[in-house]
Formats: sequence, C-alpha cells, structure tokens
Amino acid sequence: MERTRENSVWEAFNKYVVAFREAYRSGKLEGESGLALLGGKLEAIVHHLEKSKEFLSLVREIDANYPKKPHSSFQRVRNFFRRSGFYISVEKNEPQDDKQLFKQFSFACRESKFKRILLAPLEGVSFFQDVLDFDDFQIRRFSQTELSNILSQEINHVFYQNATIDVPFISQYWYLYYSDTIDVGDKFGVTFYFDPKVPLQFTTFSPTIEKMLHSLVLHNWEGELQEFKREDDILLNWLGFNIPISIEIIDCPLYYPSPLPTTEHLKKQYVKNIGESGYEIRPWFYHELNQDQTQGFSLNVNKNKKMLDALQESKDTWPFLTLALGFLTKAFFSNGLEELLWHITTIEALLGQHEEVRKNILTRGKRILAETQEQRKQIRKRFDNLYDIRCDLVHGNVSSNTALLVHLREARSFARQITNWFINFLYSIVIEYEKDGKLESLPRREDILRMIDMDSIARVNTRKLLPKIDEKFPFKQDWLY
Repeated sequence: MERTRENSVWEAFNKYVVAFREAYRSGKLEGESGLALLGGKLEAIVHHLEKSKEFLSLVREIDANYPKKPHSSFQRVRNFFRRSGFYISVEKNEPQDDKQLFKQFSFACRESKFKRILLAPLEGVSFFQDVLDFDDFQIRRFSQTELSNILSQEINHVFYQNATIDVPFISQYWYLYYSDTIDVGDKFGVTFYFDPKVPLQFTTFSPTIEKMLHSLVLHNWEGELQEFKREDDILLNWLGFNIPISIEIIDCPLYYPSPLPTTEHLKKQYVKNIGESGYEIRPWFYHELNQDQTQGFSLNVNKNKKMLDALQESKDTWPFLTLALGFLTKAFFSNGLEELLWHITTIEALLGQHEEVRKNILTRGKRILAETQEQRKQIRKRFDNLYDIRCDLVHGNVSSNTALLVHLREARSFARQITNWFINFLYSIVIEYEKDGKLESLPRREDILRMIDMDSIARVNTRKLLPKIDEKFPFKQDWLY
C-alpha cells in the first residue's frame, strides 16, 4: 500500500479510536436518550459507535485500500475492535498503544494466513503430568486462566455469547493440542467446486485430529484395566477414551469466532465436597494413569508416531496401511457390533486377499500373534469364532452366534496387535531400504504377505532383506505392543 493510502487509513482509524474513548468517558451518546440499549454501558456505546460517521468512514477506507475478503468491510472492522480487546481495555482504563493496535489491524487486513489451534478433550483418561509432548502435537491440561485466554472468554461473554463455554468444568480435561497456520481465504471463502469422489475419511473428526489419533489408538488401552480383570473373563470388555467435542480457534480478529459446543452431553460425576455442603462436578475418568503408566504411554505414542511419520512417504506404495489405520480408528470410537465389524475389517485390510479371505487371515494372523503350535491353535480357535460372528452379521443371521463383551475385547486386541506388527515390519523394511538408497523399489503388499506365509523363496528373501530376523518370524513379541 502506498504511504498516502496507509496514512488515510490510519487517520480514519485514529479518529474512530478517539471518538470511542470520548464517548465512553463522557457516557453521552449523540441522538440517544440513556444508555440501556443492549445491556451494560460498554455494549450500548459499542453498538451506537458502530453506526457513527467515524466508524463508517473507516469502513470506506478499508473498502478502498485493502484486498477484498469473504466478510464485508463493516464486519471486519466491527470484529477487529471487539476481538482485539480494544473495547475491554477502554472499559478497564488500561494503557494502549494505538500505533501498535493499527499495525495489528493493517496486518490482519493485508494477510490471509493466520494461526489455528485445535483442541480435543480426551474423555475418560487422566495423566500423571499436565503436558505430554509428541513433537508436532501435545496432550496437555490447561489452567482455567490459560483456557479462558485461548478461547477469548472475557471478550466473548460480552460480544459473542455463542462462543462461550463452561471453562471451570472443561479445564479439568486433558486435550489433544495442535497449532498450525492456515489460509483463512480457503476456510471462509465460498467454493462451488463439486468432487464426485468420496473422501478417504473414517471418522467425524477433522483429518488433522484423525491423524493424531492414529498413534493413540495403537496403545494397549485394553491392558490399562487389567486390575479389574475377573476370573470369569467372559464379562470383561475394554475401555478406550472418547472425544465428545472438538474446538477450532483461528487467530484472525477480522472474522467471527467459531461457536463453541455445549458440554451437556459430556460424562460427569458429582463428588461431594469434603467438609462442605453440595457437590463438585468433575469429568469421569476411568483410566487414571499413574507415573509409570503415563511414562509408558508417552514412550509408546512417541514410538508409534516416529514410525508412522517415517512411513508417510511410502503411503502410495502401501495404501493398505492407511486403510487399516482408518478402520482401526473408526472401530476405536464405535460401539457394540459395529466396533467388532470394524476391527475385523482392519484385520482383513492387512492380511486378506481377494480369494480365500478367511483362510488367509486366520493362517497369517496366528503366525503373527503366536509363537508355539499350541498358542497358534488357541489363536485360530478364537479367531474362527470371531469370524463366524462377523459372517453371521453381514449375511443377516444374528441368532446362531451371539457376540459377548469378551469378543469385542478380543477383536480389538487382535486388530491392534496385527496393525502394530505391520507398522514395525514396514518401518524395518524402510530403514533397510533407506540405507541402500532403494526406497523407490520397496516390496509390494503381495511380497510382504508371502513373507508372512514364509514359503521357501520368501524365507530366503526375508533373510536378505532383514538379516536380524530370527527363526520365530513372523512372530515378534515386541512388535505387537
């Protein structure tokens, strides 16, 4: 922008700032009787001044001197002064740097890329420490003050009440926390492009959150509740965690803040205050990870994430892994029979082929999961039972094999362990091929399945590929968890 144009915008900006401060100090609104327009004094003056000649003059300068945006210039100017904290600071009589405020305004008008924060509370799990770092995302618990500031609650309670939330309650959760920079033109612009292809997305979460979840759902959540295991194992299910809401905050003061979800459907427990009357409302945590469990979880997620990041470049070579991770994540957040079906679909995506699907997954699954012939016999029996239930369900016969809670846990355990095995195996292959600079000639899925089948040719090739593989292969205990 030319200096003269910028000066004209600054003059209009400064005139409005001065006019608002004067109106607030005097409490007099030209043409209005009293100050009870829409609530308190601040709201009344803001609503009145947004119709003033100074405000409208600034809007015209924005129209003339800055690029067009999805929102109108009136909305952009209106949102900036509200969301920047200018009005709140005037009300509190706090010192302000008008030149710095204008720089923020000018930058927001010119730029299209802004910081974005994604927050997703983990319902049902607590950790020993407040922050767990996983490189490009975190799991963390915020103080009420931190969360209130991130969500701009002081401002929103005055100007954007649909963007307010019960901070004292939700600050008790641990959150998936992620930040990046996005183009808000892409976010808020109107697009009429129609793509007939069905997107490869498996949950209702955003693709960014879904990707973060991959490392978490691979954790042995069914093992975290072993202290509750009964002798009658038939009654034992497993519990993961849930993500009941997600929040997106875009740090662009020109646009309306995203509405925040209600907390009514979040699971709550009412704990009686010791020595006091009444109850305290807390989230429901059925996984309360102690120091050792938290450390083990953190190490496991970091290990999973490291391998998945390394395999990202090979996703076009091994698209079946992307499908399996998606199905496993979908199963994690499903319930009942749907959960069982998605877990078995995960196994089919990894081990199945077009012909003799059942035979292939049973044979390969037992080789991966068990070391001895007796163990493999037991695995096959349990696998067979699960697949009978699956076949009855998808073919309309729901009476002959009734699914029990233990079947849900077994399906989850088999699917998770086999997925972990594949991630470890494929990661080992990538590391070896990377040493020789042969990443462009990675083995195909058919080659990998032959390695699991371990015919004579595949056994020799596997030895050449991974010299450290022992006689027990494909069974490797440390690849299952």
